[in-house]
Amino acid sequence: MLGVPVGLDENFFELGGNSLYAVRLAAEVRKRGIPAMPLRDLYRNPTVRSLAAALDRNSSTH
Repeated sequence: MLGVPVGLDENFFELGGNSLYAVRLAAEVRKRGIPAMPLRDLYRNPTVRSLAAALDRNSSTH
């Protein structure tokens, strides 16, 4: 999506991500059958590692 390789600890926004890409990412997640990702989670957890942990915490509480 960003056109560059993304490591587990690289910041989505520092790599060129923005609000439009965030919306596109959320749509792609839904398209692939992954549970919905609130955009605020991406803003609060802009790395793959931190976002995965947040989504895991959210799924275990629901």
